[in-house]
Amino acid sequence: MIMADTKKDLEVRKAIKGKKPDFPRTDANKIKRLSRSGWRRAKGRDNKIRRRLRGARPSPSYGSPKAVCGMHPRGMFEVIVYNLKDLADVGKEVAVRIAATVGNRKKIGVVREAKKQGLHILNPRIRVKKPKETKKEEKKPTKDGGKKSAEAKDKKK
Repeated sequence: MIMADTKKDLEVRKAIKGKKPDFPRTDANKIKRLSRSGWRRAKGRDNKIRRRLRGARPSPSYGSPKAVCGMHPRGMFEVIVYNLKDLADVGKEVAVRIAATVGNRKKIGVVREAKKQGLHILNPRIRVKKPKETKKEEKKPTKDGGKKSAEAKDKKK
């Protein structure tokens, strides 16, 4: 269960993160690969962002309260699980995230076991393969509208 202090801290974190601006890297608008890499400190001599004339810079003031740092929005810490053995070591006060490398067969077993233990799973979706459809050859319509005359049948024989 979430304690009252933790709940309050989560609300504070949500408010802080709501006001937090984006911190684009210098020239991220000009070079696409830079926009994907996130913030890097400006080091140029004449850089406007470094001199605090333009844009926002990251600072500790945008951080979360220490009690909820790294917590999931539900108020639980996340644990990554790879198999049933990992699930046995998990307590009730954490949320379970199944690793991306876990296959469908193992994932089904992990989800079942987690439900039995009453754990919250963050990514319980299981991929279901659709059966492959066999391609049926479509019949091309003939000149007489798909109806074969008796003569055409006799010619084939």
